[in-house]
Amino acid sequence: MNYTSRSMRRRRGTDKWEIALSHKDPLTDIIVTTYHTIEAKTEAQARKKRAAVTRIQDAFDIEESDMFRLPQAAPEPQYTVAQLEAMLAEARKREGLEGVA
Repeated sequence: MNYTSRSMRRRRGTDKWEIALSHKDPLTDIIVTTYHTIEAKTEAQARKKRAAVTRIQDAFDIEESDMFRLPQAAPEPQYTVAQLEAMLAEARKREGLEGVA
């Protein structure tokens, strides 16, 4: 996805800046805006951090082909039902909850 910088504004009397980035949602083709807060003393520092956030967002995006990949099959269970019931009974005995269902 391509992120586009929309706006940047300083939060009242602090070193915090609010930046707005937008991108097109690949599933719906609707432009989506995301808001992020960064800390910087000057506007120039804020612009550099905004550029860095945009690069980070781009780096973590998944490919569109990955979105439609089917999940892998569930792994085989490690324990049988009988083993799990025995472990549960043992834990209940340890905790003094033998009669509790």
